[in-house]
Amino acid sequence: MQECDSEPDAVTFVAVLSACSYPGLVDEGLHIFELMESKYKIQPSTENYCCVADMLCRVGRMVEAYEFVQKLEEGNWENVDKVRKAMRERGLRKEVGCSWIDNGGYVNPFASKDQEYPQSDEIYEMLEGLAMEMKNAGYRASQNSNLDAISQFNE
Repeated sequence: MQECDSEPDAVTFVAVLSACSYPGLVDEGLHIFELMESKYKIQPSTENYCCVADMLCRVGRMVEAYEFVQKLEEGNWENVDKVRKAMRERGLRKEVGCSWIDNGGYVNPFASKDQEYPQSDEIYEMLEGLAMEMKNAGYRASQNSNLDAISQFNE
C-alpha cells in the first residue's frame, strides 16, 4: 500500500492485526496498532481493540490483554463493554491451565478439574492434603492478587 501511495483505513488495520495474531507476531502487531493513531491518525475501532486483545491472548499474555482492555480510551467503559462482548462472541477465553505429573518416568498432562484422568481422585486427595498442610503452616493467599480481575475478564 505504501508503494502505491494508498492510505490504510481502520478495516485495513483489522486485517493486518488479525494476520499478526495467528502466527504470534505480537510485538509487530502492537507496533502497527500504535501506528494507527500516531502515523495514520486513525481512531481504532472496537474490532481493532479486539484484534489486539486476541493477539495478546493467543500467546498467553492474558494479564496484559486484560490491562489493555481496562485502559481503553481514558476509561470509556462503553467501549470496554463492547470489546468484552465481541471477545465473548468470538469465543475468546483463557486457555485452561495445565500441569504435568511425572508418574514413574511417564509424564501425564493434567488440567484443572480434569475428571477424565484415571487417577484424578487420588490426585485431588493429595492436593487437598497439601492445601490443608499449607493452611496449618499459616499460608494465606495474597489479597492483592490480580486473579479476581482476570476472572472478571473471563465472565
